[in-house]
Amino acid sequence: MITMNRVIPIIGGIVLVIAVAVAVKSGERQPKPDLMAKLPTAAAPDVDTPADTVRSLSAQVAQMVDQTRRLTEENQKLREQNAAAMDQEKRVADKVRA
Repeated sequence: MITMNRVIPIIGGIVLVIAVAVAVKSGERQPKPDLMAKLPTAAAPDVDTPADTVRSLSAQVAQMVDQTRRLTEENQKLREQNAAAMDQEKRVADKVRA
């Protein structure tokens, strides 16, 4: 007579219990919320009039012109300082060689 291994029915029972547990868990899922229900709304456009826009842009241009003028003046001063430093360095080098 052929005897049956007792491990095979035990493993089969465990696999069956796990399969039933997975099937039950998968059936308990909550319905997914409708993602299209909460779409963001577009922001309202600014209520500036064309005159307000022109004033704002004019002020920005005036500010940029002033900043450019100041930077140009500062650049010129730095060039003069650089030229003076180079001249002084040349004089020192000439004295050292002499």
